[in-house]
Amino acid sequence: MGYIETAIHGQPLCRSSFRAIDLIISNFLSAIVMNAIGNFVFFMLKLVVVVATVVIGIVMNLSVINIILGGLVAWLCVHCFFVVFEIAVDTIFLCYCEDQCINDGTENNAYYATLELHNQIRKAQSFTLAKEK
Repeated sequence: MGYIETAIHGQPLCRSSFRAIDLIISNFLSAIVMNAIGNFVFFMLKLVVVVATVVIGIVMNLSVINIILGGLVAWLCVHCFFVVFEIAVDTIFLCYCEDQCINDGTENNAYYATLELHNQIRKAQSFTLAKEK
């Protein structure tokens, strides 16, 4: 996260890391919701790929050892692939938090985030707040 802040502001890594931590703490509920939803979606996608690999192995009449090894290799490959997407989701969320901190949504300081991203995060926040009550 510190690297993202360094890229945004061009400050040293330690200062940027503290800024990223402050942003995450100030948007704690949103961070938890985004992380939980992202982890769930990525886990389900990984599971779909592994199940598809195992089903293909069963259809091809492979031995049990080959099916298990194929499933493990599929899990490893899809995990490595989705780590990139997890980092992208974290980057987008941190940029959204930075946008909320710097800009106030007025005409002079308009948000850079799209209206769709605002609506999705507001929907996730309202879902979280409804669960707390």
